Formats: sequence, C-alpha cells, structure tokens
Amino acid sequence: MNPGAEQEIWQTTMVLPFFDEEVPVLCMSDGTRYIPVIVLCTMLGLPAKTHIPRWRRLMLWSHVRKLPFRTRKGSRRVVWCLHLGAFPLLCACFHWDLVSAERRIQLRQAVDAWNTMLDTAHQELLMDYRFTRRLLFAFLTTISDRDVAVKRALARVRPLLDQKSRLQLDTLVQQGNMLMQQAQEHARALVQEQTQIPVIDVFNLSTDGQVSEACSLPLLPVTSPDGRAQFFEEVSQLTRWYLNVAIFLVGQGM
Repeated sequence: MNPGAEQEIWQTTMVLPFFDEEVPVLCMSDGTRYIPVIVLCTMLGLPAKTHIPRWRRLMLWSHVRKLPFRTRKGSRRVVWCLHLGAFPLLCACFHWDLVSAERRIQLRQAVDAWNTMLDTAHQELLMDYRFTRRLLFAFLTTISDRDVAVKRALARVRPLLDQKSRLQLDTLVQQGNMLMQQAQEHARALVQEQTQIPVIDVFNLSTDGQVSEACSLPLLPVTSPDGRAQFFEEVSQLTRWYLNVAIFLVGQGM
C-alpha cells in the first residue's frame, strides 16, 4: 500500500492555483508532492465516501498512495493522497453540476489553463522530436560515405610515412573505427526507439462535412534526454578525432 514508506515525509501547506484554497501538502524526499483526497473532496464539496470508491476503479488511482496525514486537530491518520500533478485528472472524474457555481467557474479557468500548458508542452516535445529525428537521419546518411572517404585517404597516405608515423596513424584509424561504430550503433538505436512511438493521423473536417488528411503526428513525441546527450558526446568525440587526424597530417607535412 505504501512502497515509499522509507522516504522522509514532511507536511506543509500551499494555495492551490485557480481555487484560492490553502490545502495541506505532503512532500516526499524525492521532491514529489501529494494532497489528501479527502481534503480535495471537502474543497470541492464532494462526499468522499461516495466518490473515493468510484475513483479507485479509474486510471486516476495509479497516481494515489496512502500516506500519514496530520489533521488540524493534531491527530495522525493514514489517508489516500493524490499526486499534485494528477489533480487535473481528478477534475475530469466527476460531474461539475455536483459542485457550486463558484467552483465550476474555477474549474473552467483551471482546465483552460491546463489545456494551454499541455498544448505548449506537446508542441515543444514535437519540435524536439522532429529536430532529433532529422539530426539522426542526417548523421546516418552522411557518416558512412565520410567514413569510407577518410579511410581511403589515410590508406593512400600510409605508404608515404616512416615506421613510427605509420604506427601513430594505425592507432588513430583504430580509434576512429571504434568511435564511428559506437556513434552509428547509438544513432540507429535512437531511430529504432522513435519508431516504437505510436503515430496518429490528423484530419481536417470542412464545414460541408468533407474530411481530408492533414498530417501524421507521434502521439507521445518523447525523446530520451540521456540518449541524446550520449549521442552528442559521441559526435563531439568524432569531431575531436577528425581534428587530431588533421593535426597529425599537418605534422607530417601533408
């Protein structure tokens, strides 16, 4: 029931945006914050005994856990607590006619703001996804030809070098082969990872009822930050390798 019991938990308060209501918040040591569900029910004027059993059957409950809560009277009890980031989900899990007119206005304002933030976040993810995809394909379509061209050029240079310089060149070539292989394999893995993202087709509906396909978009265009960081580091290493090769050739008078 409480897989995070070993975490340190402390209780504070916050004013809930759009609702102008101060509510208790349970803060975890990893930075996540939870609000007691019974407090949210009280704020909205919903009977907890009626709604909590219903909500427990919904996907919403995957964002809920039992945590120790200190009431205003100072007593402690373990209650269901909702992840703060999942509060918009809860607002979609009950009929708004059940709350006061003032709360309905606040709910509408909050939902409009959340939708705007969600759309902005999705557009940013989509831009990042497209940029990463173009970058990976550009790298994969050019690195093979460049790899072959560099190897041929260095093979022509090798017979012109003395024994010591040949050993240095061979070491450089081995390093280059390893770096190129690592970068290519990682780029292919990132491309393959993107192919696993579900894609949705977007259609336009005209006023006369005609449907036309607009575009196709990834449903959740999320790219791995760690994966991209590693790829950029590998490209940086390749760039430094090309520079080292250039320095070596200049040192050989070529």
